[in-house]
Amino acid sequence: MAQDVCITIKSTQTTDEDSDTTELFTFGTMSELDDGYVINYEESEATGFEGSKVSLEVKKDVVTML
Repeated sequence: MAQDVCITIKSTQTTDEDSDTTELFTFGTMSELDDGYVINYEESEATGFEGSKVSLEVKKDVVTML
């Protein structure tokens, strides 16, 4: 069963000369798998991808965007 969760995603883009960090706060759901979790959320206007649905599969050593 999916649980409602608050999600914070921090992204850092680095070039040879500069680094830019962006932080996103949104709401989504989290479901437990046998070997990890699936986190689902919708992108916001702030990212430029408003309405896009994102699924992240989180396992012991790997996070995969589905």
